[in-house]
Amino acid sequence: MATTFSATAAAPIWSRGASLGAALVRFTEGWLAPPLFLAIRLWMAEIFFRSGLLKIRNLDGAIYLFSEVHPMPLLPPWLAAYLVTTIELVCPTLLVLGLAARLAALPMLAMALVIQFVVGSADPAFYLTEHYYWMFPARGDRHQRPGSPIRRSPARATPGRVPVGGQGRAGHRP
Repeated sequence: MATTFSATAAAPIWSRGASLGAALVRFTEGWLAPPLFLAIRLWMAEIFFRSGLLKIRNLDGAIYLFSEVHPMPLLPPWLAAYLVTTIELVCPTLLVLGLAARLAALPMLAMALVIQFVVGSADPAFYLTEHYYWMFPARGDRHQRPGSPIRRSPARATPGRVPVGGQGRAGHRP
């Protein structure tokens, strides 16, 4: 009589962990990600839509905003006001309905970039050091904390130079 073993009992422990990890990823992608992405879409749509409603209620104020407070380069103030108001009302609606959501997100992304780097650069707070902290997670430098000095590994040090306060090659000073 031959003994049979199940595949999971004979498999090494690391392969069981891999299948558990794969099951967790499948669960996350199938059940957790869609509601999270919907919540993010609704949140972003609300922000842009409310801004568009404020501009359409007071179009003269929006034109003043684009002429005096935040002048847009290359666009006359009245055109910038109408264009931005249209984008802020139409694109979030498409985003919520899921109609051409990626295409609708592009003008909103372009607006966010213009607000951040064109309009924001005119603000003195734009040049504060705290403003640049958002770039650290984007760089992917997980070992470097904001504000800490940059450390070079000995392998990357410049050849022939002695580290400050340290010894030269083989313990001798140059």
